[in-house]
Amino acid sequence: MVSVCYPPGVTDMETETIPIAVEACAAAGVPVARPLQWKRTFFLNDCPLFKIMRVAYICQPDPNAPAPLDPNEETAPARGPVEAPDALTGNQDS
Repeated sequence: MVSVCYPPGVTDMETETIPIAVEACAAAGVPVARPLQWKRTFFLNDCPLFKIMRVAYICQPDPNAPAPLDPNEETAPARGPVEAPDALTGNQDS
């Protein structure tokens, strides 16, 4: 959940609050989010005087986003050991 304070009457929700919510969701641990509006509050919401409305969003992962890489998964194909050339003879037949 993330919240955005905004001034009512002069704010376009789609172009102004949603991009802020996407950034807040990324900071909260949902890197590619599609914020879903949960509720708006006007009274007793801890917003400053000139941004008296607050909208709360649920940070839903975007289903169209690529899956994040698993840090425990190998990204390169596994290869066997590579033998170094023989330093004394210069033989590189390995």
